Amino acid sequence: MNFISIGCRSLDEILGGGIPFGRVTLIYGEASTGKTTLAMRVLVNYLRAGGEDANLKRALYVDSDRKFSLARFSQIAGTDVDEVLKRLLLCMPEDFEEQMRLIEEVESFTAGNIRLIVLDTITSLYREEIASSRDVFSLNRGLNRQLAYLREAAEKRDLAVLLLSQVHSTLKPGEPSIEPVSSRLLRYWSDIILRLDLTPQPGVRVAVLEKPRRGMMSCRFRLVPSGLVDLGLLSEDP
Repeated sequence: MNFISIGCRSLDEILGGGIPFGRVTLIYGEASTGKTTLAMRVLVNYLRAGGEDANLKRALYVDSDRKFSLARFSQIAGTDVDEVLKRLLLCMPEDFEEQMRLIEEVESFTAGNIRLIVLDTITSLYREEIASSRDVFSLNRGLNRQLAYLREAAEKRDLAVLLLSQVHSTLKPGEPSIEPVSSRLLRYWSDIILRLDLTPQPGVRVAVLEKPRRGMMSCRFRLVPSGLVDLGLLSEDP
């Protein structure tokens, strides 16, 4: 299986090599844990990777939060930001229905050279819609359908699909105090799940691999202007 390196040795190690092709990877965590920074690091590493077909590589970034920061992306991409941006397709759906239409057409996007899809965040427009709707069943069915489309596309076209998700609090004993929005659906359709946690140290975050379970499943990293700096593996859950 091929992977996209995050460029942070410990994160790549607990993920088994990085963000895999042919799979759906979910990264969730509270605000400011570094989800978008990590996703941008993956995008840049993929689009700037060498090889004969480097100039043909494309990636799709679905910014459902409508908060894409060109300044932050430029920090991470560095001097070759212009070349990287030429190969990045940025979409900003206005509502959950538009996000649905975009995902249903994902195979037309990936018929060319797009092999990396990032959704930041997969649940934000769903959350906006559910706050003002009485038809929760239809919205859950819609989210389930989107996730099913993405999983099928990942497997059928050997795509790397990276989902970012917001969180809400949970009071379940013996489990993390936060979980992804619409946790049941996201956990079902995601092959890999990585949780990002805040720490008391400024800029330092902990990443915990929740699925699949491996022996060494957590690490620390620091958020910096250029992206991430590795702080090493942890021997057990923080």
